[in-house]
Amino acid sequence: MKLHSEDYTSNNVINSYKEGSININGIAYTDNILFSNSGKILKWDIVNVLDIDCKILINMLESLRYQEILQKPVEFILIGAGSKYVARNDFIINSIPVLGIGIEIMKTSSAIYTYNAMLMQDRQVLTALIIRD
Repeated sequence: MKLHSEDYTSNNVINSYKEGSININGIAYTDNILFSNSGKILKWDIVNVLDIDCKILINMLESLRYQEILQKPVEFILIGAGSKYVARNDFIINSIPVLGIGIEIMKTSSAIYTYNAMLMQDRQVLTALIIRD
């Protein structure tokens, strides 16, 4: 499915997605990935959302900080859990908002639509997507 055709020259725009593959800025990715609005798209070694803990979330934020200088701080963490929604109702989800950062876990397809909407609103989003589950 084609999602977005506008050219945001300095942004990572998700152009299309099908289960097992995502196209960002005209490049196809088949591995799970971690990225923000701009900068490099990194391979993400998580295969199950239930494996995420506070240390992994901190590493996600640190990887973003090291790879680029952000114009504004991350205001939201968006996690695509794969083809099925995985509920997490624990301290990780509850503790991140204390830092002033929102977090949401949803199906990868929903996370992609949400990311592109937040990109158009010029919000700084850290996005992690499970492409293959």
